[in-house]
Amino acid sequence: MGQPLTKLSHLLRREHDFPGPTLAPSYITLVTPPAKRLISCILAVNVGFSYSNKSVTDSPTAAKDVYAFLQLFFQAYPEYAATPFSIAAESYGGIYAPHIATEINRRNKALEGRARHNSLSVSSTRRIELDTVMIGNGLTEPLTQLGVIAINACHGPYPLYENPNGPECLDLEAKGAECRRLVQKCYNVGTSSACGGALNWCDDNLFSVPEKLGINPYDTRTKCLSSPLCYQEMEWYTRWLNNQTVKAELGVPPSLNFASCNWELNKVMTDSGEGAKNAVALIPELLADGIRVLVYGGNTDFLVPPVGYLQWMSKLDSVFQDEFIVAPILPWTATRNGTTAGIVKAAGGKISGAGNFTYVSVYEAGHMMPHDRPEAALYMFKKWLDNMSLVKIKG
Repeated sequence: MGQPLTKLSHLLRREHDFPGPTLAPSYITLVTPPAKRLISCILAVNVGFSYSNKSVTDSPTAAKDVYAFLQLFFQAYPEYAATPFSIAAESYGGIYAPHIATEINRRNKALEGRARHNSLSVSSTRRIELDTVMIGNGLTEPLTQLGVIAINACHGPYPLYENPNGPECLDLEAKGAECRRLVQKCYNVGTSSACGGALNWCDDNLFSVPEKLGINPYDTRTKCLSSPLCYQEMEWYTRWLNNQTVKAELGVPPSLNFASCNWELNKVMTDSGEGAKNAVALIPELLADGIRVLVYGGNTDFLVPPVGYLQWMSKLDSVFQDEFIVAPILPWTATRNGTTAGIVKAAGGKISGAGNFTYVSVYEAGHMMPHDRPEAALYMFKKWLDNMSLVKIKG
């Protein structure tokens, strides 16, 4: 059951405690199922019902805001401060989740360093017990992931065209190669011009292909039912959240209107090119410091197919690289009838554990995997948080 955390409202405006934009999420929910706690936090500010006196247009800055919010949260609710903490994010969260995790991890290490050098110092800043990071259908290493879109769309499990060697696929693969070339230029140069230009070109020439065919780019098994995000549910909950009675119940200022996507901010961030930059570079440090990382997604996703993150995970120079490369790909089941839910590949930890660096593909699910396969999603999340293997161990 979700409950508004009303005593956070005054804390979130204490700019003198944490410099930067005033943080003012209008509604923070604490969900308390058995033995678990969930904070739902919108990122970045000016998205959903969140608002700020300034704009945040990059993940490193947003990560600092999230860290500030979490410090205020744990000051207000110290009973949760010692609870193992996980970050879960999807889609563009593949960029911002590693930044948030890195901000928390490095701040924790800085606190430990200060404590060793001056045990008498008093600080109100708390250690956040960061335990795991979960990235779902996330764009994290664009060079690899954008480079496989066209190949997967023609030769993967749910092809867009009947003939994988026909003119449509040859054209799509040529566009995929150009997209990858432009992202490589972004990696080399790193400027907003190069990176923003790459994203905009890929968006216009590659990402838009399914919609031109009337196909949902988030789930290529289905048609796009509504614009611009293809899911009617988004229209339904947007109308519901903008009902004045609902806003009053949530403590949302009447003047704020909810939108499923802030397209103005989306355009600013696209033009900045952050989505074409490599966030995977942050993950080896997290793994080396004992933070477990799960990368998962549905295999009907055109935009971020699982084959892309399996590739970058295999190439990643980390403490688990050698083990991950040789780890077997195994089927896992979540349904009562024993139907295979997907495949898993894990490195690190005990054989009975979920792994320290783990890849999961979910069958018959798209970009919105929990929407498409809720039973499998819940089973996977529970197993991960309990550090138990998805695969049933014999004996």
